[in-house]
Amino acid sequence: VGTVTCPTYMSAATEIHCSWEFFLESESTIVNYDFKIGTKQGYEDTFAAVQLDGYRSEYRATGLALEDQQSYYATVTAYNSVGLKTDAYSSSIVIDATPPVSGVVVEVSGLNTFNYSTGDVVYNPVSNCTTEEE
Repeated sequence: VGTVTCPTYMSAATEIHCSWEFFLESESTIVNYDFKIGTKQGYEDTFAAVQLDGYRSEYRATGLALEDQQSYYATVTAYNSVGLKTDAYSSSIVIDATPPVSGVVVEVSGLNTFNYSTGDVVYNPVSNCTTEEE
């Protein structure tokens, strides 16, 4: 059984680079691979299957129209010399084009202790101010 490795999270992109390994064939040889990308394992609704030589272990799919917050999966199919095949799938590849949310800076001049909370967690940092600059 093969293993397909692709990025787990990506920002808006037009290409995906994946690699694979551990396709084992003890009775004949692997003659070629098919590589495709879809919105579900085994689908090729995002990038149609391309046939690659059996010595290949990676591929970069380009010219993609990937949607924000959509998950994609790469499928690699290995074919042996007698025409038998096996599939392996990547984990989900999530497109996340959302920038991080900005934090808030609060000036607390004149104070040397303060409390704040995020969700259910309350923080009680203590600061000993010894100079005017602090």
